[in-house]
Amino acid sequence: MRPLSPAEEVAAGAWRYPGRLATYDGSGPLTGERGYVALADVETDELVGFACAGAEARVAGQHAEVGVLDVGYGLRPDLVHQGHGGAFGAAVMAWAGEVGAGQGRRTLRTTVLDWNVASLSVCRRLGFVEADAHVNDEGRFLLLLRGVE
Repeated sequence: MRPLSPAEEVAAGAWRYPGRLATYDGSGPLTGERGYVALADVETDELVGFACAGAEARVAGQHAEVGVLDVGYGLRPDLVHQGHGGAFGAAVMAWAGEVGAGQGRRTLRTTVLDWNVASLSVCRRLGFVEADAHVNDEGRFLLLLRGVE
């Protein structure tokens, strides 16, 4: 993981996803000062996705919890449903585990819309378990937890 470049902040903030995944469309630049980091291709340094932790990873109405690091992520739209989710998710969670451990947080939490079967499957393969649900104007989210490794 590395900081997002200014051009990547703009590009990722303008990503548009197909079909129902459009709910994850960006709404403007992702500024690095808000905690976003880039995951780039090792050989080309091309942006593959981004991750964030803390307040930026929480959905509207969701609150922080003591000892828990909230983690969010986005895979570039043209890579979605291409078999990259597991490796991408593992890289994000390895980064998040380091961040969480450095902050004394022993639990990672990610939030996924309940209809997003592909993302839920990746999270479960990464060791997350459903802990709760959260509903807001965007829909019903499942809150998934896993310990920091």
